[in-house]
This record gives sequence, structure tokens and C-alpha cells, in this order.
Amino acid sequence: MFSKLNIQLDSSGWEKLNKQVDFGEVINGKFMGITYYNLHFPQAAQLYNLVPERFRKDFYLSLLRITDSIPAHTDSHDRAVINFYIQPDGCITQFYKLLSDHPSLSQIKNMTDGHIFKEDELEKVGTFTAKPNDVYLLNTKAVHSVTSTKPNLERLAIQLGTGEHSYNDVKDMLNVV
Repeated sequence: MFSKLNIQLDSSGWEKLNKQVDFGEVINGKFMGITYYNLHFPQAAQLYNLVPERFRKDFYLSLLRITDSIPAHTDSHDRAVINFYIQPDGCITQFYKLLSDHPSLSQIKNMTDGHIFKEDELEKVGTFTAKPNDVYLLNTKAVHSVTSTKPNLERLAIQLGTGEHSYNDVKDMLNVV
């Protein structure tokens, strides 16, 4: 579901570029949800070098910006991500297991193979609160949520994602125990 990676990276010099996609809604004139951006990151090789060279073509770099608590969900497209938290903003990432073989599912605009789940149909199984410069490998096909612990949330992470490789495959690539 998730693994904290014991590495140190330099977060300086990154720059947000154009928007890739967002998931959420505009409330009172402000977008609330998740937005992914292209970015300029001079130290991108630090993240790509975590992955064996023959697999690097299967990964892509994004800036992840979260501006609201995110309900229990699975991601669209991505199967696994490596999140390098620049500004984690005190958020709690919670993972769940399904209590039913037939959970209630919904989707919002732009979701493809991801879904939103009802928390009363889930059991909590793991949690973490990232600190600045922490790096985590996440199974984004496992049900998870992001809960803000304060108002005016702006959570930022540089993300190396893959839709080609599962969490367990990436975990093996990185030699994570």
C-alpha cells in the first residue's frame, strides 16, 4: 500500500508549468481538489535514477497540488507513484481495505479507471503523515484518502508515476523491503 523510502533529495529550483489534468470542482471561485502539472525540475534525474534504466521510459514526472481533503478513492491511470513531498501541509494519507465485494462506486469528471468509495464500506489499514522532503512509494490502485488537518490547504509533491507497473513491481525495482 505504501513504503517510505530512505533517501534524501534536493527540492530546489522546481518550477510549475502547464496543467496536465485536474480532479475536483470550483467552489466559491476557487478550485478544490487535485491538479497535476508539468514541471521543470533540475534534479529530475534524482528521482528517475531510483528506477532501473530499462524501465525509466514507463515513468513520467508531474507536480501534484492538492487544495482540499480528498475522499477515499483509487487513482485514474497511475498504478504506482513515488511522491517527493515538497509541502505536505500536515495532511494524513489513509489506506483502506474493502469490506464488500460489491462496493458503491462513483466517479467525478475526468476519472477513467479510478473510483470514489464510501468510507462506511471500508476498513482503515494504514496511514502516514509525510514531512517536507519525505519520499513515499504509493499503491494508487489501493483505496486511499488525503485528509487536511488545517484550512487553506496547499499540498505539493513532485511525483514520478507509472501506469505500466504495479506497486509490487516498482517496490521490487527499488529493492524496498
